[in-house]
Amino acid sequence: NLKVVGEFAFSNCISLESLVFPKTTIKLGKGVCYVCLKLSYVELNDNISIIPDRAFFKNEGLVNIQIPSNVVIIEEYAFSNCISLLNISFLNKIRSIGKYVCNECLKLKQVYLSDKIVIIPERAFFKNECLTSINFPNSIEIIEKEAFANCSSLTKLSFPVNAYMLGTGVCKNCIKLTSIQLPENLT
Repeated sequence: NLKVVGEFAFSNCISLESLVFPKTTIKLGKGVCYVCLKLSYVELNDNISIIPDRAFFKNEGLVNIQIPSNVVIIEEYAFSNCISLLNISFLNKIRSIGKYVCNECLKLKQVYLSDKIVIIPERAFFKNECLTSINFPNSIEIIEKEAFANCSSLTKLSFPVNAYMLGTGVCKNCIKLTSIQLPENLT
């Protein structure tokens, strides 16, 4: 009957390889799996609606994760420094992702975004060296500073038609970027 998993509950469990949260769990605390270097399998349930700040920060063994369908918010640094993460889907009901959410996920190749997300926050996908392209839903209006900076494999960016603000250095140091399509509404 575990309903709440406290802050940093499994923090620095460097030998932890898999974790299954029971169906009764409705809340995860900040940093719940902070720096679990070998964690490669996590099973979340559909009763969880928020992935908290630093929940899976620096889980270097995490290759894939299935975000539950009822999650609406993913807080800052939630998957930051997950250097083995290959793809991530922020779909279904997700309406907000936090700053640095997938910062320095060095092997991240694919990102899928919900059509409910309006803002891509600061450094959300900073230094994702394997990310080659991203498909933006038309719901995106604001892309904050350095959101895709240092994504050294990024070759093409086609910003959504409803985007009206791009922050400073959005694609700074994207050395392979050969094509950018800007929306007309840009201010």
